[in-house]
Amino acid sequence: MTKNLTISTINLEKLTLSLKSFFFILSLAFLYFQGAYGQKTPNSQVPSSAQINAAPADTSNQKAAKRNTFSTIFSGKPGRAALYSLLIPSGGQVYNKKWWKVPLAIGIDGYFVYNLSNKYAEFRKYDAIVTDYNNGISNPDVPESSARNFRAQARTNREYAWVYLIVGHLVTVFDAYVDRHLLDFDISPDLTFGSSPATLITLTVPLSSKPIRPALP
Repeated sequence: MTKNLTISTINLEKLTLSLKSFFFILSLAFLYFQGAYGQKTPNSQVPSSAQINAAPADTSNQKAAKRNTFSTIFSGKPGRAALYSLLIPSGGQVYNKKWWKVPLAIGIDGYFVYNLSNKYAEFRKYDAIVTDYNNGISNPDVPESSARNFRAQARTNREYAWVYLIVGHLVTVFDAYVDRHLLDFDISPDLTFGSSPATLITLTVPLSSKPIRPALP
C-alpha cells in the first residue's frame, strides 16, 4: 500500500512538472510568433508634402527607443483577453464576460489534461512490464513482444496527447482574442439606408401583355 502511494505521488509530481513545462514553452512560442508579427512595419503609407519638404532631423545623437515586446503583444483589451486565457483556463472568457463559454473552455482544457494523464498511465504500465522482462521477470498476461509493441504505441499516444492539449488550449486563447475584437464593434440592428429623391428610380410593370386598342367610333 505504501509503495503504491509513493508511486502515485511520484507520478503526480511528474505530471505537474510536465504541465508547468508545457505552459512555459507555450508562452514562449506565443511570444515569439506574436513578436515577429508585431515588428512588421507598414510600407504602404505615402508621406505628406510637409514631410517631404521638411529638413531631415539630425539623428546622430538619438538612440532608438526600446520596445517592450511583451507589452506590445498583449496591449489593448484583445491582447489582455488572450493573455488571461493563455495563463488561466477560461480566463479570457471571464474577462470578456462570456459566461456561457467559461464551462466550455474549462471542459476543453480539462478533457485534454485528463486524456494526457491516461496516456501517461498507459505508458507507465507497459514500460514496467518491459522493465520486468529486462530483469528476467516474466508476465503471464502479456508476452514480451506484445509488451514492447504496446509500450511503443503508448509512447506515440502520449505524444499525440500533448499535441491535442496544446491545440485545444490555443483554441480557447484565439476564441477569447476574437471575442474581444467583436465586442468593440458597433453592430446596429438598423440595416436601412437613405437616399435622396433625385436618385430614386421608378419602375413600372404592366399587368397585361396585350396592347391597348383604341375604342371604335
